Amino acid sequence: MESYYQKHKDEILKYQRKYRQEHKSEIAEYHRKYSEEHKDEINEHHRGYQRKYTQRHKDKILKYQRKYYQGHKDETKEYQRNRKLERPYKKLGYFLTRRLNELNKNQSWLAEQIEVSRESVSKYSAGVSFPKAKLRRRLCKALEISISDLEKIIENQNG
Repeated sequence: MESYYQKHKDEILKYQRKYRQEHKSEIAEYHRKYSEEHKDEINEHHRGYQRKYTQRHKDKILKYQRKYYQGHKDETKEYQRNRKLERPYKKLGYFLTRRLNELNKNQSWLAEQIEVSRESVSKYSAGVSFPKAKLRRRLCKALEISISDLEKIIENQNG
């Protein structure tokens, strides 16, 4: 015996498509509100799924990573070598890191003090980039050092 759904399947699907098309914006708004209200639950669900997937396929993932590394070994080593060379301000970076530790402060705090992003401070600490001239005065004030001390570090960058 055939069910009602099986008999009228094509008509039902046609109606559903038509309804979705006519109410597309309302449906999208509902999904947006639901996602916003249940953001934490949704994120936790996705994290749980990622953990399960990673655990289930751990061997496959490690095998792929090893295979990729073996195939690109020269490129990886070259990248690491270049990365070390791309630190023209590493003395300033060491100084910033040491001074922040002495003050028991972190990069986020320094970023707020000198009004830049935390990523910028991270680049300064890594020695990849250097603060602009207009930020140096704020940097000295935040780190409680004199401008002459900072100037000495700047002069000794290439030494």
